[in-house]
Amino acid sequence: ALSFLFAVAITLGLALVLLPLFRLRSHYFAIATLAALMGVDHLVDSSLLAPWTGAGKGASLAPIYDPTLTYYLTLALLLVFIAVTAAIKFSRYGLGLRAIRGSVITAALDGVNVPRLRGIAWVLSALMAALAGAMYGWYVTFFYPDTVFSVPLNVYVIAYAIFGGAGTLTGPLIGTLVLNVIYNFIGVSAYSNYLPMVFGTILIALILLMPNGVVELVNRRTKVRLP
Repeated sequence: ALSFLFAVAITLGLALVLLPLFRLRSHYFAIATLAALMGVDHLVDSSLLAPWTGAGKGASLAPIYDPTLTYYLTLALLLVFIAVTAAIKFSRYGLGLRAIRGSVITAALDGVNVPRLRGIAWVLSALMAALAGAMYGWYVTFFYPDTVFSVPLNVYVIAYAIFGGAGTLTGPLIGTLVLNVIYNFIGVSAYSNYLPMVFGTILIALILLMPNGVVELVNRRTKVRLP
């Protein structure tokens, strides 16, 4: 009970601190979000929260890992995420989010409550990330704050989404499948130390050359229409 109340208190505190971020625009919002991530990393890694997070020593879970059960639970979680994302994409909230993505100023002039929709999107994405992270924690049973809140890890996730097509339903799936192969290939090679540089380069190239991702490219060049 105390752990739950502590988690709620931390969540509310972070929400109050991060609330002003929703009023930022474009790249400033992305940079501020990344800075907030680094702040959370230092907070979790501090001696203040060491009794709950393990700080630099890490935290361990009970070794109850079952490969078969983990596979089916992960698959079920993925299907739920796809269903929720599809429901949002084709709802009025999804329409508002697409308007914000096109132009924050135009969306606001059209009556879209930009901070509110950004807040909803952020909470839902954080919820999905938290559930996936809980599953990952159960899978590895031991982890450090740096392995969860590290900047390179989040760059990889952003690269997956942008490569496939941010704002699409199938884009992140395609990006994860393709880039994760590259990640694993380089990770087991002698060049594993260059992973952050490789994915950083891929991310910059994607933003400059293919900002809408593979899905948009396929939809434009072929008769296939990927959602």
